[in-house]
Amino acid sequence: MKIIIHIGPPKSGTSAIQQWLLKYADSLIDYGIYYPPHHIDSNGVSSGNLLSLFDRDEDGNLSFSPKKKDCLFQFVKEKKLSTLLLSSEFFFKQTEILKTHFPGAIFIAYLRFPLEVIESSYNQGVKRHGETRKLGVPIKPKSIQLNLLESIIKTVGKENFILRPFENECFVGNSLINDFKDVLNLPLESFPKDIDSKKVNTSYSLDALEFKRWFNQFPLGNLQAALDNFLQAYSINKPSFSLIRPNIFVQYKSDYINLMERFCSEYNVHNSQHFLRCCRQISQRNIVRQNISNQEFELLLQQFLKFDSKIPSLLYTQISNEWNLYANIKEPERLKIIKQHISPVIKCSTIVRKFLFKWLK
Repeated sequence: MKIIIHIGPPKSGTSAIQQWLLKYADSLIDYGIYYPPHHIDSNGVSSGNLLSLFDRDEDGNLSFSPKKKDCLFQFVKEKKLSTLLLSSEFFFKQTEILKTHFPGAIFIAYLRFPLEVIESSYNQGVKRHGETRKLGVPIKPKSIQLNLLESIIKTVGKENFILRPFENECFVGNSLINDFKDVLNLPLESFPKDIDSKKVNTSYSLDALEFKRWFNQFPLGNLQAALDNFLQAYSINKPSFSLIRPNIFVQYKSDYINLMERFCSEYNVHNSQHFLRCCRQISQRNIVRQNISNQEFELLLQQFLKFDSKIPSLLYTQISNEWNLYANIKEPERLKIIKQHISPVIKCSTIVRKFLFKWLK
C-alpha cells in the first residue's frame, strides 16, 4: 500500500485541494486512491483528515490514534485499493510523528514565496484567530514556515518529500488542481475543472479586514461564523492590497530570494528555476493604510445586518450582555453606530428575553 500525505503547509492552497479531493473521492477510488471523508464548512475550509488519524482532548491537544490508522488500512485492503491519500495543513507540525507511524510515506508540500506568506497569514489571523493588532514586521526578515519545513525534511529525509512551487506560472496544466493531479500521476484531463476556477478561503479586502479586526476585541461566539461567511462573500473580486512599507518590501524580497535560492539548491523542488524567476518578478500590490473610517464601518455594517435575518438579534444580544462591560474598547463610538441600526422591536425583544432569563433563573 502506498501512503501519500499532503501537509500543506498553511496558505498554500490546501482548502482548494481538499475541496476537490472530497468532491471526487468516489472517482479517485476508480484510480485505486482512497481519500477519507471529512467535514468542510460553508466556505470550503476544514482541518482535512486531521481527525482521521488523531484524537483531540478537551484542551485541544492532539494524540495519534493507532486504532484510526488500522481502520483506514482495513478499508483500503478490503476495497483492494493501492493508495491511501491524506491531507491536512495541521499535519505540517505532525510530520515527524506521521513518519514514525508511516515509515514509507511520501509527503507533499507546496512552497510559497515567504514575502507573500506574511500578509496572507496575517489576513488569516484576523479572519479566524482573533488578531486585533495591526500588521507589524520585524526589521530583519524571518521565514518561520520555511525554516520549519527544512527542519522537518532533514529529520524525515529528502527522499520522502515531493516539493512543488505554489505559483500560478509553475503549476502543471496551469492550475493548482492539475498540478496536484500530476503529483498523483492522474491524467490532467480526468475530472471536470470546476473548483480550481474559483477561490476557496478568500482573503479579506481591506475594509473587511478592518471591520473584522474591530470585532475581534470582543468574544464573538456564533457571530464568528456569520462574520466570516459575510466578509468572505463580500471580499470576492475586491482589489488586492499590501500593508508593508515599500522600503521593507524591497529589503524582504531581496533577502527571501537569497533564502529560496539556497533552499532550492539544497532540495529537489519541482520546476525550481522557473519558480525562482517568478519570485524575482514579484511586485508589490497597491499599498494602503490600515484603517477604515466610521462611515466605511457603518456602510459595511448595514450590509452585514441584511446578510442574515438572525444577525441583528444576535449582534444586539452580544452588545447588551457582554460587550458594554469591556474596558479600553477601541473606537467605542462604533457600539453606538451598531445600536442605531438595530430596530426597536429587536431591542425590546432582547431586553424581554434577558429579563425572563434572570427571572426564571
